[in-house]
Formats: sequence, structure tokens, C-alpha cells
Amino acid sequence: MGSTDRQDTCSDKDFEPSVPSYRRHHWHEDDYARFESYIPGTETGVLEKAHHLYQRLHALPMSRDAYGLIHMDLHPWNFFYHDGEIVPFDFDDCLYSWFIADIATALYYITHIRRYFRNPKIGLTI
Repeated sequence: MGSTDRQDTCSDKDFEPSVPSYRRHHWHEDDYARFESYIPGTETGVLEKAHHLYQRLHALPMSRDAYGLIHMDLHPWNFFYHDGEIVPFDFDDCLYSWFIADIATALYYITHIRRYFRNPKIGLTI
């Protein structure tokens, strides 16, 4: 893991740890996927929609080309850009999920970082 080109990527469809107990969990085993603990029981409409979304996610294909070990926290504070390559670090949030999740996370941070740095209280503009 290190470079993000397709041959040696942060996401890895073939990685298996040498010690089985070191295996990372899958997306649905992550604390964030246990949405019932974050949504009050009185919010029945929200819970219903969350259950529906969870079922739809579980139904997505988990083929070798779409699903595997990903970084899951790929934002500008967790990678360097060097010699034209993105070099990620801080792999403590790695888990098994769809590779597109790393792209979605990066895009999320890109949109919110611009808002953060435009905040007059911070005094920086990018």
C-alpha cells in the first residue's frame, strides 16, 4: 500500500493479512453502520429510511473489482502529494468496502475544506 496508481493502490482487492486476527472489519461491522445507536427511537421515519438504505447497500455487488480493503479516511491531512503521486498514510481506519468509498470521502472533504478555509474567523482563503 502506498501509491494510488491502479497497480499499487491504497485500495487493495487482493490483500489478506498474514495473521488472520489482523484482518480488518467490513463496512457493515463499523460503528458508524450501527445507526440505531445514533438515531433516537422516536425518529421512526429516519430509522425506516436508514434501514432501507442499509438493505440497499447490502444488496450491492461485492465483486473483486469493486470491493476490497480501502483507506476509508482519505482527506488532505492523510496524504502527501509528491512527484505527481498521492502518497497516503494513517491507515488506522482501513476496512473492507467498495473502492468508490475512498473517492467519495475525498470529494466530501474537498467540498467542506473550501468552506472551512473561507470562514472569516480562521482568516485563510483557498
